[in-house]
Amino acid sequence: MAQLVIGLGSGRSGSVSLARFLDTQPGAFFCHESAYARPRLLRYTFGDILPWEPDERAFGAWLAGLERAAAPALFYGDVAPYLLPYTERILAERPAARFICVKRERAAVVASFLRHSAGTNPWQEHDGRRWLRRSWDRAFPTFAAASKAEAAGKYWDLYYARAAGYERRYPERFRLFDFARLNERGTQEAMLDFAGFPRAGRAYGMRRTNGSLPAPLMFCLIRLGTALGLDP
Repeated sequence: MAQLVIGLGSGRSGSVSLARFLDTQPGAFFCHESAYARPRLLRYTFGDILPWEPDERAFGAWLAGLERAAAPALFYGDVAPYLLPYTERILAERPAARFICVKRERAAVVASFLRHSAGTNPWQEHDGRRWLRRSWDRAFPTFAAASKAEAAGKYWDLYYARAAGYERRYPERFRLFDFARLNERGTQEAMLDFAGFPRAGRAYGMRRTNGSLPAPLMFCLIRLGTALGLDP
């Protein structure tokens, strides 16, 4: 039976690089943020996201769609931050699933989020006047906070507290890896060993692919995408 491997991380934590790395392994099919229906070159963009608050219908559609697209791969999966709340639901359906969660330092994640989310704020409730509303907002929890930066930091705290709890509860299924060591051969070996990839034919190297655009340009692109109905 094919092995399901889920990639996790708060966001701004190397998820595109991780998806590409896993997808280059022999017999593998991996995508980024549920873009399983896209051609290979576009599988590292975004597809139909799942909401942070677990949604049974959305979950069922995601799993069925991923498995249809991945057949007949021997290893398959999705890499997305919003899959963390579905960890136990995934294990209920696929008990042998493995979860690779990348942890990047808090301050770096928050700073990257602030650069990358110009004009938007998915971590706080708002009326759409100061911040743009996007469908992507539902992929994050919201927090009571004095600022966007504080709310993004609270999201990081919640995310990795939950991830650490899953690692303690399911040590054979869930493992945290340090973002700062992703390019090390030893880390990549450990990831592939944990996921169960055979030693023969492995591909190594995790190219950095998810840098941020300058904030003014990012804001213009977000506004344009929203106006054209292209918002993820």
